[in-house]
Amino acid sequence: MMNYSGACAQCGRSLPARSGPGRPRRYCGRRCSSAAERERMARRLLLGALVEQRTLNEEDGNG
Repeated sequence: MMNYSGACAQCGRSLPARSGPGRPRRYCGRRCSSAAERERMARRLLLGALVEQRTLNEEDGNG
């Protein structure tokens, strides 16, 4: 999700003012950036486990 509205994509707080060129901020700080990364990793792991379970069920003829 690309969020350039001026609010942190994790907690919703307003973002600090930009101090030069570059990519727009998505998170208000390191804590929110890290929390978002952990959530993305958890989603990837869960999706991988679901795909693996479905594959095993299909191989067993239960799918």
